[in-house]
Amino acid sequence: MWLMAAMVLLLRAMAQDHPEQRCLPVPREPLNQPTSREAVSAWLASSVAARVPRLLPGGTDLLALLQQPQAWWTPSALRRHGARLTHVYTSNQTTFWYNGGGHREVDMNSDEFFDGVADGGQSQYYSGPLDLLGIPRIELQWLCPAANRGEGCPGVDTNLWIGGPNLTTAAHYDAVENAYVMLHGTKRFQLWSPQASMRPFPSWSVSSRHSRLEHQISSHTAEQWSADLMPGDLLYIPPYWWHRVQSGLGGAAVSLSLWHDAAEAAASNSLRQLALPLEPGWSPPRMLCTAGLFAQIVVSRVLAERGCDRSGEEWLADLAAERYLQRRHDVETVCQEAEAVPFQSCAHEEERLKGRSDEQVGVLAGMSAGVWELQLKGWVEAVGYWLTAEYYGG
Repeated sequence: MWLMAAMVLLLRAMAQDHPEQRCLPVPREPLNQPTSREAVSAWLASSVAARVPRLLPGGTDLLALLQQPQAWWTPSALRRHGARLTHVYTSNQTTFWYNGGGHREVDMNSDEFFDGVADGGQSQYYSGPLDLLGIPRIELQWLCPAANRGEGCPGVDTNLWIGGPNLTTAAHYDAVENAYVMLHGTKRFQLWSPQASMRPFPSWSVSSRHSRLEHQISSHTAEQWSADLMPGDLLYIPPYWWHRVQSGLGGAAVSLSLWHDAAEAAASNSLRQLALPLEPGWSPPRMLCTAGLFAQIVVSRVLAERGCDRSGEEWLADLAAERYLQRRHDVETVCQEAEAVPFQSCAHEEERLKGRSDEQVGVLAGMSAGVWELQLKGWVEAVGYWLTAEYYGG
């Protein structure tokens, strides 16, 4: 059924031609009124509603709203706080992966850290809250990236980034609204929409939010957005948008993120918590058959409601090709074993399962364009992971 069809189609999808890559600048949208905290808040609220990246070229006027002079954010000024840093990442490579290995998280004092940033002998950057660096409390609620802030904008987190020149954060996505302020130095952002075929690692991997295309990113064909940030620039990054970040060649870079929980993240958690229509005591083949048919029904219904012209089997084959393409031997083995599964034994349950799919389809229907497909893929993977553990024993 769906599992067998997806895996068989995977083997036919090993070689694909791709169109030429397009690169679009992130829209630069200055304020149409004098720079103030209220105006920046309104700009962010409209950006959150638009759900596309936007760049506010704020310059010194925006930095002044932080109640500190621009020179206050230079490495020489920051090191004077003398704090001991507990979120320093070091590596012999210039590319960093979140939770993906290749770097160490260490503690060091500020002098040691900033000396390392200056000499460039080893790649290192700080990623952590402002207060861990000993920076006095700054009022930042006006930078909260939320359409409806509420009193005090609950759920907002701040993160300060400090790194040396020519460092790269590998392509990844975050499940948060992100208001990103450049404080010192320069950075270049490359961004891709959630529906871009970025070949993420499987959802249970520690690198699940990263793209497996990092080392081929320059030749990747998905439509790309780009933005070059200068001090005082504010970049809005919507949730689940892929982004890759490079610091400039001219010296250290200092920037600030304000993260706010995305509505899609809560919906994703709700989706994962919905029970599958299975009964205790069923045999593994019956569970495999029923769960597989249920997943195919959900996929087919969602695709139809979104007006997609692909079948459920084609969509599942694309998912398998995107995330498991390298495992040819494993795929061939699974296809052979799948031939022995009596998929037809649960076909009579199709109408019942269609009725039981209303909740999953309803949750996905409320997600924004692009995000729904990323979340549907994660849900199918979760079902597949359960099937593998239950039927194939791990």
